[in-house]
Amino acid sequence: MQKLNQLMKRGVRLICFHAATAVEDNGEEYFLEWLGGNKKIGYSLHPMARSIGLALPSPAHPLCRGVKPMTFPEEEFYCKILFRPGDKRTTPILTVMLPPERPEEQIIGWACERADGGRAFACTGPHYHASFQNDNFRRLALNAILWTAKIEVPEGGVQSTVATEDPVR
Repeated sequence: MQKLNQLMKRGVRLICFHAATAVEDNGEEYFLEWLGGNKKIGYSLHPMARSIGLALPSPAHPLCRGVKPMTFPEEEFYCKILFRPGDKRTTPILTVMLPPERPEEQIIGWACERADGGRAFACTGPHYHASFQNDNFRRLALNAILWTAKIEVPEGGVQSTVATEDPVR
């Protein structure tokens, strides 16, 4: 943690997906500083939900360029994420209504701009790698790479395609 902290203080960028959005209590303050949020063990929830729809609460953010709200037939996004109260460095990028039994709007993807010049993006999913076949989710992830690296995100977002055949054959 100390070595990572030295790097972060120099403005290093950070992107975390799914399980990488969680650290134990002894690393939580670091994570809240670097990433802006933490899937807190024993506090956050990790429901598997069917027909899960994701909304974009900050559509003007560069991460959202070319991205539309999306739906997954089944997916696990951690919710009830721990954020510092009133932290102006974080911007919600993705929200969802979870948990299924008592839905409330939950932030599951966010951007963070640190005072040291570093940027971070976190998304508490996806559980399934196949979710990257969703054009909007994949575009958001690729936009996040550019934005976090301080490279201008194209107006329509990063364009990409998924191979439909196994290239090894």
